[in-house]
Amino acid sequence: MKKLSLLFCLVFTLFCLISCQPKERDKVNIVDENIAFAADQYGLLLESIENSEKLLNPKSIINGKMKYIPPQEWTSGFFPGSLWYLYALTGDESWKSVAIKYTEMLDTIQYFTGNHDIGFMIGCSYGNGLRFAGKNDYKEVIIQAAKSLCTRYNP
Repeated sequence: MKKLSLLFCLVFTLFCLISCQPKERDKVNIVDENIAFAADQYGLLLESIENSEKLLNPKSIINGKMKYIPPQEWTSGFFPGSLWYLYALTGDESWKSVAIKYTEMLDTIQYFTGNHDIGFMIGCSYGNGLRFAGKNDYKEVIIQAAKSLCTRYNP
């Protein structure tokens, strides 16, 4: 009798756990909603940058104000990389055009040897441009950046 009761409890618990799983449709809606929210937030960020009439690369908010960084900052590739991800996730060509704009403002980084984070700077921006948009001319920039980075190696 104990074994039968234990088996019943186990099966009942299993059915309860299975029924608690969210429907696949709900998961998709959550993902789509989050992509739309990210696109809205990046749209607002781009609007504030474009209104400044400067080519700025945002990093974070400090004391309620946006902090912008120069191309030589190790996180400079993250913003254009995020724009490339928005293009890949939405298929919206407007994200592609701004991703290209903010990627190509990092053009001089291919010759930069001032730190070891060139992979972040170039991979997130030019690497994603190559991957998501097939911009084959970005290969040359990536290769040159790798050559520049190699000069830092001193055995």
